[in-house]
Amino acid sequence: MIFALTASCSPVESAAEPTAGAERLRVGVTVPPQAYLVARLGGERVAIEVLMPSGSSEETFSPSPRQMVALSRADFYLLVGHPAFLVERRHVLPALERNPGVRVVAMAGGHQGLKRPSSDPGLSERSESNGSAGAGGGHGHGGEAGDPHLWTAPRHMRAAAVAVAAALAELDPAGSPLYRARLASLLADLDALDAEVRRELTGLERRRFLVAHPAWGHFAAEYGLEQVAIEDEGKEPGPRRLVALVELARAEGMRAVFSQAGFPDAAARAVAAEIGARVVPLDPLARDWLDNTRATARAIAAALAPPAPAPVL
Repeated sequence: MIFALTASCSPVESAAEPTAGAERLRVGVTVPPQAYLVARLGGERVAIEVLMPSGSSEETFSPSPRQMVALSRADFYLLVGHPAFLVERRHVLPALERNPGVRVVAMAGGHQGLKRPSSDPGLSERSESNGSAGAGGGHGHGGEAGDPHLWTAPRHMRAAAVAVAAALAELDPAGSPLYRARLASLLADLDALDAEVRRELTGLERRRFLVAHPAWGHFAAEYGLEQVAIEDEGKEPGPRRLVALVELARAEGMRAVFSQAGFPDAAARAVAAEIGARVVPLDPLARDWLDNTRATARAIAAALAPPAPAPVL
C-alpha cells in the first residue's frame, strides 16, 4: 500500500471506526505537522502520506517518484497553500492540476491564482547602510505575510482542523460522527495549548528572538513576539549584516540563537559565540505538533526571561 497507515493520536469512541478490510481515505499532506492534524481527526479511517520530512528545506526538497504516484492517487490533499512555499508551487500544485478529482483544502484559504508576495528582506545587506536591524529576513518570507510556515500558529491549525473535518465528512459520510467527536477533542486541546503558551509568554519585557531560519513568523505574530532572522534572502549573511545582528543581540540582551535542522548553522554559531549565547534547536516540522509547540514556547520564554541575579558573595 502506497500510503502509510497512521494511527489515532487520542482515544475517541470507536462506533464509527472502519470494519476490517474497509477502504481508508488516502490523504496527502505536505509537512509532518499537517499529518498530526489529519491523524487526530481521521483516526483509523485515513491513510496519510507526508511529502516533506522533518529536516527538509521547502526550497530544495524534491519528492520521489513513489511520492508523486501516491499524490496522484489521493482522495484528499491538505495544502499549506502559501505562495512562498516553493515545494508546493514546484511539485504539488502541478500534480493536483493534473488530477482534478483530488479534494483539496489549503491552510492559506485557497490555492488558485497563487502569486509570490512582495519580499520583505528585513535586515538585508542593502538596509544595513543606515544601521537598522529588522525582523524577518530569509528567502522572500521576511515577515508574517511572507512566511509560509502557517502551521506554527495555533489559530491557523484551528481553522485548518475545522476545514479538514468538514472535508473528511463530505468524502466519507459514514465517518461523520467520528470526525465530529475528534474535532471537538482537537479543538479543546488547541484551546488549552493556546492558553498555556500565552501564560508562558505573558509579562516578558523583551519580545524579540533570534533565529537562523525565519520559520516562526506566524507563531511570533500570534503571541506578540518578533523573530529576527540571520538568513538574508535564504543565504548566509554578509559581514555588515553579521555586525548589525551582533550589535542588536547585545543591545537586547539575547541569550539564545535558535537553529533549525537541515539549514546551515555556521552563522548562528558565529553570532552566538560573539554574544555569549547558546544555540538552541527548534523544529517547525516536528510531527508531534502539540508537544512541539509547547516545547517551542517554553524555549523562547526561557530565552526572553530576564537573567537570574548574580549571587551575592
